[in-house]
Amino acid sequence: GDAPRLPGFEAAQVAIDSFAVETAELVRAAQIAGVPLYAILVDRFMGGSMPPPAHGVRIHETCALRQAMPVAARCLLRGVETMKVKFDPQTAFEQSLKTLQIMRSAHPRIGLRVDLGDTLTHMVRLGEDPCPPLAALAQLDLEYVEGALDSALLEILPDGLVPLAVDLAQTPLQRAREAIECAQVHTLVLKPHLCGSYGAAFDLAQMARAQGVQVV
Repeated sequence: GDAPRLPGFEAAQVAIDSFAVETAELVRAAQIAGVPLYAILVDRFMGGSMPPPAHGVRIHETCALRQAMPVAARCLLRGVETMKVKFDPQTAFEQSLKTLQIMRSAHPRIGLRVDLGDTLTHMVRLGEDPCPPLAALAQLDLEYVEGALDSALLEILPDGLVPLAVDLAQTPLQRAREAIECAQVHTLVLKPHLCGSYGAAFDLAQMARAQGVQVV
């Protein structure tokens, strides 16, 4: 199993290590049984039954906001219909918003996912209202806005302002679970290794779907 030491993930290293060990054990079990890994996963965590096939798996290109225009053009050439754009925390939000508005105007049909990092939680800590910036983003027809979501932020956000995504890389597992249970988010960005085990990852995904939360 692969258990990389990644900057910023020190607090999750125990979960990452545990997931890596389980991955190695499952790969070995699949080799002994002479079956692909997914067959082992389906048998252990999905009751032995594959879900109906999807029509396709949507993918997106990820880029920094300053790269959005050329990456959007490349996406269209390659047939990739969705982008995820990462805001720079060192750039003023108003400037970033203007750049995104220009990009959206040039490419009105491309699917847009926006990653704000900890911008919103930082606003709350400074006593600023995050609702106006989110309302401005909502005008851009985004699939979702992703970022760190703490309890203080979620308490002041009105329902339906903008589709929110909770990312396990930015939000602790228990906080993400609570946000899903309370239907405060639109999308779960699932990173299985941060759950610590395949069982926990499958349970979280199934719980999200039961609440009507999209899982990516």
